[in-house]
Amino acid sequence: WCPGGNVEYDCPAHTGTPVQGQDSVEGCICNSGFWGLPGGPCAQCPAGSWCPGNHTMHECPLHTFSVAQSGSRSTCQCIAGFVGSSPDTCAICPENYFCRGHVDVQACDPNAHSPPQSVQAVACQCNAGFFGPDGSQCTKCPLNAWCPGGEEKYTCTLNSITLTTGAATPALCKCLPGFFQVYNVNHSDFTCQACPVDSWCQGLTTQGPVQCPLHTDTQMRLQRTNVSDCKCSEGWFGATPSTCVACLDGYTCPGGNVLSACPPNSFAASGSSSVQDCKCVAGYYGATANECRAAPVGFFSSGGNHLAQCPVNSNTTGAGSDSLLYCVCDPG
Repeated sequence: WCPGGNVEYDCPAHTGTPVQGQDSVEGCICNSGFWGLPGGPCAQCPAGSWCPGNHTMHECPLHTFSVAQSGSRSTCQCIAGFVGSSPDTCAICPENYFCRGHVDVQACDPNAHSPPQSVQAVACQCNAGFFGPDGSQCTKCPLNAWCPGGEEKYTCTLNSITLTTGAATPALCKCLPGFFQVYNVNHSDFTCQACPVDSWCQGLTTQGPVQCPLHTDTQMRLQRTNVSDCKCSEGWFGATPSTCVACLDGYTCPGGNVLSACPPNSFAASGSSSVQDCKCVAGYYGATANECRAAPVGFFSSGGNHLAQCPVNSNTTGAGSDSLLYCVCDPG
């Protein structure tokens, strides 16, 4: 600026003259990116604002920001969590994306989600049924595990499996055949317990133990998986659980489809289950069914291990007598 004569002065720092011929320091106005009164001093335009020069300073529009010493409105760019190519088009970063500012918008993994206005990749968390570090690739939950989302992956409870990959809750873990679900008090988790005796558990469902049909049992075995595992009980026999009938007279039935005849000269009542139930028939005697012998001459037996001698001066006419009536007086 030139006050007259042969004198010339430089404008203060960060100022300039818009046209030639300025005759006072007030003709020096702040440069773009600075602001202050004519003639200075001029302050640096603060971050979040823009200063076209002279004494004017403008705040950046809502959801935008600028670096210090910005000189135009176009330097105001969308802040993180918003996206847009100009200060007037900044929109909230949509769900399942993250926006670092301006036009930098990136999608989460296809199997992840993020809330609106997310600013970093770590805002992307794996969906339920998948697992992986926040902001990274999501892997489908494997068999026999469940994944609630995010980084967590849990193994199904003992003796349970999943039928497919991608399980999101423990309810999709099903007890193996031969086991059944027992829930805790608040019904939030369960264990798989062995199917009790005389029951069968199909497994892979929420159904509890099913009692064996009448006159059948599992022969003291646990973890049965099908009604066909129920066999006819002792004293009964049959090929299937629905065809069990009482053991026949003269036979023993230890269970299942087994029908065994008593040893010779012995007998058991209907419904007997063991050879110990077979007793010697009348006219025979013995401690066990395998030892039955005919009552000798002069004796009689009503069966079992009973053997009695005829009264004095009487005798039987042959072996195998079954009552006192066969004892007859000797001649004379």
